[in-house]
Amino acid sequence: MRLIPYEVWYGGFAKSIFDVFTWHDEEDREQVAKHLFLDYEGRAYHNAYHPWWMYTYAWQNQIKLTHAQKIAILYHDVIYDIKSPKGTNELDSAKRLRRDLKKMSSSETIETAAKIVEDTRLHFESDPTFASEESALVLDLDIINMSLPYEQFMEWNDAVEEEYAKVYNPMARLEFLRFFVAKKNIINTDILKHKEERIRYNLNRLIDQKENEILDMPDEEYEHYNNNCN
Repeated sequence: MRLIPYEVWYGGFAKSIFDVFTWHDEEDREQVAKHLFLDYEGRAYHNAYHPWWMYTYAWQNQIKLTHAQKIAILYHDVIYDIKSPKGTNELDSAKRLRRDLKKMSSSETIETAAKIVEDTRLHFESDPTFASEESALVLDLDIINMSLPYEQFMEWNDAVEEEYAKVYNPMARLEFLRFFVAKKNIINTDILKHKEERIRYNLNRLIDQKENEILDMPDEEYEHYNNNCN
């Protein structure tokens, strides 16, 4: 997956969000930004490029975002431990957002942004109920890379698998893909609903590939993964 230099991430993304806030001085703002950027490092998928790409995709497609949505995109994966229980990373990222910005803007804006971040854990629900009405668009942007042409879609998928390499189980991955494609609604907003057909195409193609890979496994390897599939 691609990496992004701090100067590009900050100058073309984070600075425009932080500029709205009243800071004691420029150094305070950049210190928060640098710590945030550093906490995204070391990951193949959930790195600083991912939220920058989401923000850029919205801008390029004339999708208007509220300030709370922009903040949520910036922070939504800042805490990401692949071994954490489901939903924990999102809750911890929201706590980090509140900690960094609670004195910088209206409590309503910051709390809305934090609720959006918390709602990103609902990707794993078949019929999610959002705490904020602004969450649906951010969740859609979070997975809109699934609608890219298949080769590009696979670049993102490969980054996910690289990030999870230490705990990767092809059968668990297949199970997740099947769950996702079986959802009644993968996309939640009207503005991006036209992308759902392409997402389903990409997922089904990948599912076929994963099924064939599992069928071709040696018996010993198959049993190992099958016995350790959660």
